[in-house]
Amino acid sequence: MIGLKLCLWVMLGGALGAVSRYLMTHFFDQYLVKTPLSVGMLVCNIAGCFLFGWVSAWLTTIKTQDASEASLAFLTAFLISGFLASFTTFSSWIGEGDKFGNIEFLSLLKMGGYFMLSIVLGLSFLYLGSKCYLWFK
Repeated sequence: MIGLKLCLWVMLGGALGAVSRYLMTHFFDQYLVKTPLSVGMLVCNIAGCFLFGWVSAWLTTIKTQDASEASLAFLTAFLISGFLASFTTFSSWIGEGDKFGNIEFLSLLKMGGYFMLSIVLGLSFLYLGSKCYLWFK
């Protein structure tokens, strides 16, 4: 059974991740880049992938050291399941597709291009994040 403390850490991380995503998306979309698509959401997704790679590599490193199973579980719950999971949400990302308007061939191509760019950059930054952690530790 999942402990109540672990769930609370996921909730706390999730709340902080959701607020961070909202603020970052709002900042980028209102003040930096004004386009029909949310550049802020793309930045959140890419930054979140980088951070996911970094944190995963870090957690793997401290797992091989003398970190307790409980502390690893709490860090994973807070950072991965909580903060990063709500910072980079798939549902918000998919919702960006609605900004293309009517479902026509050209709209589908634009939507597909945006999603493919997000996937390619996301996987690249996931890899880069894990490698950066190992290079700089």
